[in-house]
Amino acid sequence: VVGSASDVAIGSANWPLMACALQPPAPTLTGPRLVLRAYRETDAQDLQQAADCANVAKTLRPIFPHPYMLKDAEFWIQFTQTKYIWAVTLEDRVIGNVGLGLESREWGVDDATPAQLCAEVGYWLGEEHWGKGYASEVMQLILAHLRGQDVLLVARAACSNPASQRVLEKASTFSRSSSEPGRRAERRRASSEVRGKIEKIRLPMLLKRF
Repeated sequence: VVGSASDVAIGSANWPLMACALQPPAPTLTGPRLVLRAYRETDAQDLQQAADCANVAKTLRPIFPHPYMLKDAEFWIQFTQTKYIWAVTLEDRVIGNVGLGLESREWGVDDATPAQLCAEVGYWLGEEHWGKGYASEVMQLILAHLRGQDVLLVARAACSNPASQRVLEKASTFSRSSSEPGRRAERRRASSEVRGKIEKIRLPMLLKRF
């Protein structure tokens, strides 16, 4: 399962603004099977092997490199050191990526307060790890980590990627059942044409205020 929003982690000029509430580096988050942690220089080969896949790249925006070379992995590892980005690891080997990036009000989030952060979560997993529930575990770790923060979380998935859509739907249900009284998770959908490998995106799949 891959999510087209994962390339929000490719970079954003707005990261310094987000640091006021979500200060990099991202903390280690431990789940039943997976650990989300900061990248290490020694992760380059595992990252390159997981990311160098046409089926992964085709569900992401064109900024995601394909073929994914070792130099791309080395650049990414250095880039993430001052960002809110995690390596998704299984038995301490990188199998994917997840990150949080500051988003604008262009998502149509009209009920957010002006001072509230609107963050997009994005992720991808290596193809050999699809269909094992890992993406749902990643999302639950992120949601649990953000609980108590005044952050409006959004995510999106390619219309051609129903598996990732189901992951986000499941995460939305998890959010509603875990939210504080009086706070509601909302799911709003809209289609938007974009250039590149994703012809249409569905956004947002998940809206949740913490």
